[in-house]
Order: sequence, then C-alpha cells, then structure tokens
Amino acid sequence: MSSSLELYRFFMEAFDASGLRRFVLLNYPEMAGELSGRGMAAADLARMVCELLQRRGAVDDGLFAALLEERPRLAGRIEELRRGVVTATGTTKRRLDVMFVAANPRALDELELADEARRIEDNLRGTPGERRIGVRCCWRADADSLMGALFDGVPDVLHFAGHGGVNGAMLLQAVGGAVHPVAPDALAALLGARPKRPRVIVLNACHSVVMARVLLPLVDAVIGMRAAVDDGAARRFAVEFYKGVGHEYPVQVAFDLAVAALRVCNLPSGDMPQLNFRGGVDARVYRLI
Repeated sequence: MSSSLELYRFFMEAFDASGLRRFVLLNYPEMAGELSGRGMAAADLARMVCELLQRRGAVDDGLFAALLEERPRLAGRIEELRRGVVTATGTTKRRLDVMFVAANPRALDELELADEARRIEDNLRGTPGERRIGVRCCWRADADSLMGALFDGVPDVLHFAGHGGVNGAMLLQAVGGAVHPVAPDALAALLGARPKRPRVIVLNACHSVVMARVLLPLVDAVIGMRAAVDDGAARRFAVEFYKGVGHEYPVQVAFDLAVAALRVCNLPSGDMPQLNFRGGVDARVYRLI
C-alpha cells in the first residue's frame, strides 16, 4: 500500500471536511488558498490535501507532529502512519531542490555566474537547513537544456542567473554564442503545461520583473529585478537570500534580509528586487523548508 494512500485513508478516518480545512489553515496557511470551494466532498478534499503535501515535500516530521497535536487520541495510528512513510520514502525530512540555471551568451557582457553558484553553496554551509537543501546546476543554458533539465525533475526553486531583455525575455545561449530570447509567455506556457511546477522562481537578471508578473499565477512566489542590476549586486542578493532560506526563515524575511544587504552596495531603491506572492499565499509565514 502506498504511503500516499495510507495518508489519504487517515484523513478520511480522522477528519470531516471542515475539520481538515481547519487543520490545513492552522498548519499550512500557504496551502489554504489552493483548496477549492467549500462544497467539495470530504473524499475529494482529502485527496487534494494529500497531493499538495506530497508536491511540497511536506509529508515530514512536522506533519506528524501537527497531527499528533490535533488528534492526540490517535497517537498509535499516527505513529503507525509515520513508520509507513519512513519505510516508503526512507526519510521524513523535507528536502529543498534548487535548480540554478545559468546562461551567459558570448555576445553579451560576461557575468560571474559560477562564482554566484559557488558562493550560494558556501554560505549554506553551517546553516540549520544545510543538509536539507540541494543545489543542482544547468550551465550554459540553451532552450534544449532548459527543457531537458525540467524533464529531469521539476525543482522546488527555479533560479535563473544571467541576462534579461528590456521586454522581460530570458536571454539563453544559442549556437556560436549568440543570444536566444525566451519571452515571458513562452516560459509560462512551458511551466503551465506541466502537472508539477516550481514553488518559487528567482529571476536574478535585469528587467525580469516583467517575466515575474507573467509567471506569478503559476507558482507560489516570484522574485524579479525591476531594472538593470549590477553583476556584483545580483550575486550579493542571491547569496543573502539563500542564506536566509538556509536559516529556515520565511521567504519574505529571507528576501528582506537580502534587500537590506543590497543597500550596502548602494543600489538605487528603484532598481531593488521585487517579491510577489500568488493570491491566497500568506507571505508572513510561507517557508521553503
């Protein structure tokens, strides 16, 4: 029997529809906005909650602790369920998958993208979440490698490092070092066609707030740059943001800390990064780990 089916059956045994909605609202407020209308049948609601928890990698120790607090009389059943999940998955710890997509066409100014990735990983070391965050890289990204990387496994965080066009396009590489622009609606179509999508997208490139607006309906949160951004400032922002994530801060807090660090670089306030959350996501408590 799959761990997902076991969790579904437990929800059906332990909660009615209103009780399950209350449990989600109290413990996973960032998920509450994704649940459909209140007329949904209990079985359909339980199935949706299971899918959301699985998709977010949230079937972990925190879930079982919350269930035990909510239904202490079912402690034995909850422990049985927890052991079943451990057997099926090998762990109950949530792991965050970050995909670092780097594109630096030779036709454009050279960016120190390898240094950005290295410094992100270096600054995650020693944080409470170090062992729960994995960073994989897609170097010299062109259209084919971007699509291939997403087919290899949709990440929790899609991080693009590189150049952006004034129209919001992501500037990937092409044959001979030429520039291959990917328009915002094209990337939105690529992500929107997939059953699973990233939770958060970080567009660490000039003028990327245009693309961020187009992608926002598809994910929980998007970070984009309002205008042109200095290469050093872009690296500093990325390093400080992921350091905050590694310390298990809410995304909004990690973002605010990174923006504060940028002020040390004297970046004009009009060029600061912009973070937006999709409607229904509680920005005050939303965490990646």
